[in-house]
Amino acid sequence: MTYSKKIMSDSQVCKETGIGKYTMLTMCHDRRQKFACKTRYGRKWQIDTEKFDKYLEQLSEETV
Repeated sequence: MTYSKKIMSDSQVCKETGIGKYTMLTMCHDRRQKFACKTRYGRKWQIDTEKFDKYLEQLSEETV
């Protein structure tokens, strides 16, 4: 999938992909993920969209 930016907040990714907020936060809290980190003072999640795509591909391979 193509995104408007390389680094986006979790709410921006939710809007572009249609993924629910709860699902996104669950993925951000997954210990295996390497695509998300908290902003300064822990306010928002920053998502690296390239790594996020790889994570989604990995999840889809695990469920098959």
